[in-house]
Amino acid sequence: MDDESLESNECNDKNSSTVPPLSTLPVDVKVDKVIQDAIRLIVKEQLSKESADTDIDAMIATCAEFMKSFIIMGYDFDDNAVAPIFYAKTDLEADALSHYMQQYFVSSMKDAG
Repeated sequence: MDDESLESNECNDKNSSTVPPLSTLPVDVKVDKVIQDAIRLIVKEQLSKESADTDIDAMIATCAEFMKSFIIMGYDFDDNAVAPIFYAKTDLEADALSHYMQQYFVSSMKDAG
């Protein structure tokens, strides 16, 4: 890179909030901007997903300290359903948890009816 292009990059970094509207830019710059925006979005989504995965792993580890087997179901703060997490170390624990869950739902239906 030459000194002139380095200076223009420094300028863009310092004044990133004063980027001109897309319609006033030359075609090559428009394409570059669209590509940069797409990459920023992908990176942001990936970081968000990794953060959510880390949060779920921490929640499972915490619950595993206090319970042998468990199921976590619910909604996140954006009202999106969270895929159920079924945690059991052995087949016996998994069967017991399934049986308990069935009993719970059956008794809930009896109470409601």
